Amino acid sequence: MSRELREVLESATVVSGDPISITELPAPKQLQDESGWSDWSYINHYVANGAVIMGAFQDPSDEKAQQILEEQYPGRTVERVDARDIFAFGGGVHCITQQQPSSPTAPGAVPAP
Repeated sequence: MSRELREVLESATVVSGDPISITELPAPKQLQDESGWSDWSYINHYVANGAVIMGAFQDPSDEKAQQILEEQYPGRTVERVDARDIFAFGGGVHCITQQQPSSPTAPGAVPAP
């Protein structure tokens, strides 16, 4: 399936008609941890003002993935965080940075119209 999706993207263009730029990012080499199969990925990173927060896994591919992200995000510092526990509990770096809606009873909450 991944090969098929890549072929679709390689033949696609952006609005201007230019081809889509594809950057290859390695996968962690380790496929299992003490709990079984892992789904670790460098794709699930968070882009912030001035920084990129990248999951790391004490894996040989961590360094190469960081170098690629630094090239793709010039002007931002790529910071690694050990993401093994984050992934073990079903998320990734980007997943855990998403906003949480305010409770309607929280102090300072704006009532719905």
